[in-house]
Amino acid sequence: MRRALLAPGELAGAYVPTMPEDLAKMAQTVMGGRWYNCPNGHPYYVDLCGRPTVVQQCAECGADIGGTDHNLLETNVDIGNVGTAYNQTTVLEDRSERNYCLRDAATEGADRHYSARALGPAAVQAVRLCLHAALCAGAAAAEMGGPGALAQWAQSVRPLLNTTFCNPSAEELPGYFVDHYHGNWTLLKALLNKSTDDTALALHLILLSAGGASPALEAQGAPNAPDGPAPAVPGGGALGTAEWRSAWEARCLRDHLFPVLAEAGLEERLAAAARRFGPAADGGGGGDDAGG
Repeated sequence: MRRALLAPGELAGAYVPTMPEDLAKMAQTVMGGRWYNCPNGHPYYVDLCGRPTVVQQCAECGADIGGTDHNLLETNVDIGNVGTAYNQTTVLEDRSERNYCLRDAATEGADRHYSARALGPAAVQAVRLCLHAALCAGAAAAEMGGPGALAQWAQSVRPLLNTTFCNPSAEELPGYFVDHYHGNWTLLKALLNKSTDDTALALHLILLSAGGASPALEAQGAPNAPDGPAPAVPGGGALGTAEWRSAWEARCLRDHLFPVLAEAGLEERLAAAARRFGPAADGGGGGDDAGG
């Protein structure tokens, strides 16, 4: 968040948390086995021994795929040239995109149950809300910085954008992030099924935890983290590879998101937070307008 707020250009080239991944690589990692391409380049999977024994049609384009007697159709491609031996495994190259890869807020908001690797829907929206809040705050600070400051901010953000997914103009950029911020807030509130005040309290607890105050959550009834050690984040938190991003997300979930957002004990944690932070956060009696 600090870099997104103060120096977003430093994130250029990073695998940004919650961004989409290479679905074919994800499927191959989960399923293993052999993978082939149809004549039009659409991947498909063959289980058991990994060699085709039947001709079927590609689910994407209808072209013939597979083969007979363990022989691949000549028009199909053995991804990675694994060969004709049985029980081999294709290893796909990870083609996940770098940088900020979100389309417009309306398109992204249409899939309210989107998950990213270890992060479930509510966790995704919480992380994206923090990211967009930092970017919006950076734009607001630049706008107060005098002539040309906002244009300089937009120029600093430009290298972070993956223009395959989004390419707003410099003038549109602040509003683009504001729209996403409001969309994340609306989705998070709906996913938690909480009031505006309670949703804000949950975010406050997450930020306190990320800022080093996580022991306070234990006193508020935070559940134990999921079993198993949190993955180490190589490079001190760097996001230079897709694997490092996955490790960052898993650690963030374990240390900061799950202890707050887990359904078990959530009401008690929010009530304790409302008492702790004063009458302005009344634990559920606030309005329902979006904004946080």
